[in-house]
Amino acid sequence: MARYIINVFCIMFTVPTELKTKYSEELNLRKLSAAKRSAYMKWLRYYLDYCHKYHHRFKDPDSLAAFTLKLSEKGQSKAQQFEAAVALKIYFELVKKKEGLLTGKAQKALGDDWDLILEKLKKSIQTLHYSPSTLNTYSMWAIRFRDFLISEGKTASTCAQDAADFFTYLANKRKVAASTQNQASPCCSCLPKC
Repeated sequence: MARYIINVFCIMFTVPTELKTKYSEELNLRKLSAAKRSAYMKWLRYYLDYCHKYHHRFKDPDSLAAFTLKLSEKGQSKAQQFEAAVALKIYFELVKKKEGLLTGKAQKALGDDWDLILEKLKKSIQTLHYSPSTLNTYSMWAIRFRDFLISEGKTASTCAQDAADFFTYLANKRKVAASTQNQASPCCSCLPKC
């Protein structure tokens, strides 16, 4: 199951245990130093987090160029960008080599079901002729809701209780004002139900 590190400003993706184990085994087979293995694991985590935030397919090697561009924008050196690229090339080789690298649970945690949900949300918003800024706001809240559900170990199906738990989380843990929560409310009502 995917886990998230939660702080005041963001939710940082952590590598699912199954994937972490298989990737570590692959790094060990390549006889990399402990420091290199740790650095490569960090780049994998950053990449998966990037894919989550920016809606890239986590198994798509084409997203590597966009990821390294983001690293450049964030001030990462050319050496760091190169190290990240090498780490992710190992990951993509592993994905290609190992059929069924991830179980259904791990794939759901990484967003396969949520890609469909976000696409349905987009179509609903377009059908209602809402503005592009409304779509962006709803998408942002849907992603936050998804991240909350995943951190709670739930699937893409949502129930009224899930939404209530999310609003409680926003109010009590994140200290989000009621007026801000009101932005999230219509978004949750557009999402598929159990």
